[in-house]
Amino acid sequence: MPESAFPSTGTRRYELPCGYWIDLKEELSAGERRYSQGAALRSMRFQAPREGHVRPTETELMFDSVAAMTARAFVFLSNWSIVDASGRIAKLSAENIGNLKENVFEEIDKKIDEHEDIMKAEQSEKNVALLVEPAKTPTSH
Repeated sequence: MPESAFPSTGTRRYELPCGYWIDLKEELSAGERRYSQGAALRSMRFQAPREGHVRPTETELMFDSVAAMTARAFVFLSNWSIVDASGRIAKLSAENIGNLKENVFEEIDKKIDEHEDIMKAEQSEKNVALLVEPAKTPTSH
């Protein structure tokens, strides 16, 4: 039977140097990945094609790196221990992620980078193991 077409629901907990912890999803869905990538694009503008040309002569893309980084953190985070000014655990939301102190956000962003590297390495090891594993032949009844 083939592997599930849906991402795992597993998470990994990481301690941050600032004293908080975060839980990051082991896998993102296609929609989550595209949401985080799409958040970077603020606008796209095409200049009308010149006479005799089919394609636009110029394309202008405007990117929003802050929105992209916030969206990336939002899709990876599944839980956290970050507290608000009253000492209660803050709601995990894109707005709260964007309102974090710079050093806390940077720690989260760095941990997501490390997490992605770990997940890619584990997937590569899994792929190699599948290549090395002897082919299974169906049994007849």
